[in-house]
Amino acid sequence: MNEILRQVYENGLYVFPELVEDNVVQNIKKQTMALLEQDGDKDYKFGTAINMGPLSEQSGSIKDFFDTEYFNDMAFRYGTRDARAVMATHDYENDNGTERNGFLHFDRTHTFKFFLYLTDCDESSGAFKYVPGSRELGETLRKQATLDAGGEYKTIANRLEVDYLDLNYTAEDAEAVVGKAGTLFAFDTDTFHMGGIVQNGKERVVIRSHYV
Repeated sequence: MNEILRQVYENGLYVFPELVEDNVVQNIKKQTMALLEQDGDKDYKFGTAINMGPLSEQSGSIKDFFDTEYFNDMAFRYGTRDARAVMATHDYENDNGTERNGFLHFDRTHTFKFFLYLTDCDESSGAFKYVPGSRELGETLRKQATLDAGGEYKTIANRLEVDYLDLNYTAEDAEAVVGKAGTLFAFDTDTFHMGGIVQNGKERVVIRSHYV
């Protein structure tokens, strides 16, 4: 576990070497798609999104997978102790404009996340992208931006190509995490990252557990 946390701290992200078993992935996907259909935010520009609430409120396959001693201990040891949210998105639109997660950014709230692909993800289907080694700079920028905004969450400047043009970072600097359904990674959201764009006829379904 120490090596995983070291890589997240230094590189920003760690991809677990083994795919999550297919039957587990399919059960989580089935539950996630039902929740997206029932309660999802259809105003999400890339498709449908949902905040399912804290990890403690989850049930079924989602709870069985994420609410484990292993994940909770890892997040705790990284310094994030509150399993605040489980979120999912189903991306299948590309002509409604760009959501904030479609810009290269760091999160406004520092978060440690476990991120699971529920579909195969390559660059044509919106694979997650990040800039290796950018975590430390992202932390510095986030802390200063939070001070500058007086703690007002919605005004915290966090988009590299909008708010920090002088740093000369672009989406081209980000590397795609290409993987099959069942790909699991942990990452620190101070790392510069973004969601990829889903091409016509493609889709991306992902779920993630957030610790702050």
